Amino acid sequence: QMVNEVAGRGYENFARRSKQIRRIGVVAVHDVQHNGFCSRAPTSSSPKCHVAVGLSAVAEPTANSRPHLCLVDHSYHKTTASNRFLLDLLGRGAELTVLHDQHWNGGPPVTARAINAVNADAVVFFQIRPQRALLARLRCRNLTWVPMRDDISTRSKRWQKLRPFGLKIISFSGEIEELAEAAGLACLRLRYYPPALKLIPSRGPAPTVLWWYRHADISLPLVESLIGEQTIAELIIRHAPDPGQPVLHLPKDAYRRWPIREVHGWLEPEKYRELVEPATHVIAPRLIEGIGLPVLEAMARGQCVIAANRPTMNEYITHEDTGLLYEPETPKQIELAAGAGCGQRAHEQVTQGHARWQSESSDILPFILQRIERRNPLVAIHRLRNDIRD
Repeated sequence: QMVNEVAGRGYENFARRSKQIRRIGVVAVHDVQHNGFCSRAPTSSSPKCHVAVGLSAVAEPTANSRPHLCLVDHSYHKTTASNRFLLDLLGRGAELTVLHDQHWNGGPPVTARAINAVNADAVVFFQIRPQRALLARLRCRNLTWVPMRDDISTRSKRWQKLRPFGLKIISFSGEIEELAEAAGLACLRLRYYPPALKLIPSRGPAPTVLWWYRHADISLPLVESLIGEQTIAELIIRHAPDPGQPVLHLPKDAYRRWPIREVHGWLEPEKYRELVEPATHVIAPRLIEGIGLPVLEAMARGQCVIAANRPTMNEYITHEDTGLLYEPETPKQIELAAGAGCGQRAHEQVTQGHARWQSESSDILPFILQRIERRNPLVAIHRLRNDIRD
């Protein structure tokens, strides 16, 4: 309900806060309380969303007009649906045109010509890293990037080179927020939570472990190290590797070690629920996540997540409180019994976090519609033409 007010009260509130910016640099305009929803002990200082100077007011959408957004997105998200929450949110307050980039699998990339043809009020790059050559050719000067932590460069110089183009950042990771702030980029820091689902009842004394084989980094030897000599009722393996990842072949001794049930490929929603609901523990499918929707969905079901102590999982999970964390460089047996109450606490965290997300998400569209003045764009383009290193 709150998202539907983005073009009205939400925009007015955000614009009013933006007008208070008066000094050079990055200033906090909106404190966000998270009730200790992080992997570290709660502190008195809460995460903040930051807005840099140079934000210029834009006309407020009227009751009879909706802003038009162009979203540049990975075509693979049509399979994973990991962008659905953002599409739904933006679609409630704006007309949305989605351009799918296929460069990741050898197909054509989204070109400046295609983006210019949309003639949108603002352009949003979701996970796609916008190249400066592309940004220099865009007619639309209102640009936002939603980077994912698993697909970014942490070199500060690369981030600083984006500043002349007036690029804004929507961050779902603390590390991305730090990189954007250091580069002087406008940044809106958010923490996404899905709706909490029905709690999964106990399935018996022995744990059932779900492992989605998605990336070779989470390998069978790693899973064997994490489970160790503990007795489990069943290991459920979902074979659905990301593009470019090898197929998993289990050796015969794996079947003698544990009861194993295997499912291949992508499933219909009902079949997927039947697969995941019996699990008491869920192994996060990658070492680093952008947001970590599989992790959040497991927490929303009240399951104990076993994840690498890496972003963004360690920004949601506190070890032996709301999940179990391990060091991927030195994996060792993780005590499954220690996660007995983690699922319940994770479910409570998601319940409260989703309520907060519904409130915070009303800032997204107003932030996208705020325009940042480009700083010496001709100089930036000249440097771009002569910079062969990036």
